[in-house]
Amino acid sequence: MERKRQRTSPATAGLAALGGGVLAVVHVLATGLLGVQVMAAELGITMSATNEVISVTGTRTPGLPLLGIAAVGAAVYGFVAALPRRRAPGVRLGLLGGFLVVGTALCLWSFTITTDASQMPAPVDLAGGWQGWIQHGGENSAVHLLLVIALAALVPAVRALIADRRAPEPQGRPAGASARG
Repeated sequence: MERKRQRTSPATAGLAALGGGVLAVVHVLATGLLGVQVMAAELGITMSATNEVISVTGTRTPGLPLLGIAAVGAAVYGFVAALPRRRAPGVRLGLLGGFLVVGTALCLWSFTITTDASQMPAPVDLAGGWQGWIQHGGENSAVHLLLVIALAALVPAVRALIADRRAPEPQGRPAGASARG
């Protein structure tokens, strides 16, 4: 069976990279938001969307937020590693590259975010709002795992691109030949 060449324009690869970057931002933010809710439930507090303690409650099992983190991770895995296998190598590289660059940058940034410790209770050292979500999401091992999986998926994507570039151009009809043959 002959392999069909799939060339990718730079614009298409760029859009795929942008999509991968957006996916990384959504993944880190969603994992961070849900992770904050897990932490709050385990500490026995209720937190607002701005990561401020609203009330003190009893500790509880954070079943729904944990399921949410797993569902978000599974969806991101599908979009980053599983579904792109059917796409052209340039699209796969763009998507994986965008996801890896932005995801790694957000993880590194999460370790530099500082908080004003005087405003938060001792066990909750978290920045306010979306920065706290990035802080918590970027430090979450579920995010790190998907970055490693994306890095591993990059290897076959690069191999496919190299094989695609080395494949011979399809032969067209010689000049002057009729379509009827």
